[in-house]
Amino acid sequence: MRLVLVVGVSLIISLLLRRRPVIAISLAMVVWTIVPGVAVGELTGRTVGSLSLHAGSWLVLTTLLAQLITDPRGLAEAMVRRVFSYVAVLLVIAAAVLETKTGSAAHGVVLALDEMAVPFLAFWILSAGIARRPADGLILRNVVIGLAVGESVLTIVQFASDNIIFYNADFLTRYWYKPGWNRWMGTTDHPLVLSMLICAAIPLLVGLRRRWLQPVLLVVMLIGVVITQSRSGVLAAGLGAMFVVLASRTSTLRKIVLIVIMTGSAFMIATSSLSSGVVDRVNNDSGSALARGSAWTYFADSWSHYLWTGGGITSNYLVASEGGLDTSFENAFVMYAVDLGVFLAAAYFITQIVLVMRGSPRRIAGSRTAALMVLVLCQTFNSLEVKSLVGMLIWSVIALAVLPGPERDAGPGLHRAGPTSGKNRLTRRRGSAARPRRCRWPPGPRRCRPA
Repeated sequence: MRLVLVVGVSLIISLLLRRRPVIAISLAMVVWTIVPGVAVGELTGRTVGSLSLHAGSWLVLTTLLAQLITDPRGLAEAMVRRVFSYVAVLLVIAAAVLETKTGSAAHGVVLALDEMAVPFLAFWILSAGIARRPADGLILRNVVIGLAVGESVLTIVQFASDNIIFYNADFLTRYWYKPGWNRWMGTTDHPLVLSMLICAAIPLLVGLRRRWLQPVLLVVMLIGVVITQSRSGVLAAGLGAMFVVLASRTSTLRKIVLIVIMTGSAFMIATSSLSSGVVDRVNNDSGSALARGSAWTYFADSWSHYLWTGGGITSNYLVASEGGLDTSFENAFVMYAVDLGVFLAAAYFITQIVLVMRGSPRRIAGSRTAALMVLVLCQTFNSLEVKSLVGMLIWSVIALAVLPGPERDAGPGLHRAGPTSGKNRLTRRRGSAARPRRCRWPPGPRRCRPA
């Protein structure tokens, strides 16, 4: 009954937002974040079986259905624009589902849908929606930033209260969540997942129009990523903060002030009790590096067995156990290589990188850096082999990096479109921002007025 209610509400939302599908996908991203995969059964009533998809996935599927009914041409055009990338990813997804159903890990089909298929369908919907309304890309960007900031604040509260606050009973079912646990994750499924969300959001701050917000949000998110105790996350967040300072379209004086603020904040965080956890993990990683080294050694010795095919999604856990490893392979590519085959795993991640690097030159500011950052961070843990928001986050940020944003975020320069109905639009540079003007044709000194 609860599943029927979730699907029904999702369908209503999708139909109401049929002209604004980007908002619907943004809501799905919110659901994925505030309802962790470990607790989704409380919302849908399904924890096992082929219908145990995450509630956010159901919203994506109903949105796709609404778009197929109301805007099939937009979806077709989005696919045609990048047909080879779409075909490559869809073939990998089809092979993943087939190998999983026929392999030793048939229960992994739902995970393949949640982390591979549905996120890519969300990217397809975003491609059509943002192409039709480029300004809607800013909505998705703001949602990612808002979720990262909100989760960072919740993490600070969890740290101060030494309590997870939400979903405690559900997290107790995880083997790693035990008494004495001091790494907090907000409402995401793991501290490393939260760290990845924060690191994706930091470069996107470079495009904020309210410059005074940048240092405030940066400090909050940096505190949040330190509390997660993710070593790779702290490094990536630091690099992201440097990118925001250097790439912001603002005066030199403001950049100097921002550098001073960030330096002072970093010093305060580093010398406070907030950083004690991550410092301890640097000094003593409890065998984490050794376990990862053993996993890589085992894969290097046996990769030829998985060149063309694998045992299906999640089969890598069984392979790691049989190989005598104390942990999983802790790397998305290696885990997919064992599950699907090295060739298919490489095709999947290479296609993502190609999409990002060949994205629109008018992409939203900071989106390419954010996309590359999440593609690197997902290789530092078993990110795509656990039901979490990672799949949706990766493909959502890739969409921001691939698709053109609104003209006002396109960067400096002068662009002239051809005359339309006797009129034309000029874009002239004023300072560092582009200002559109509406002109008569041919343009003259007295024929233009601000748009």
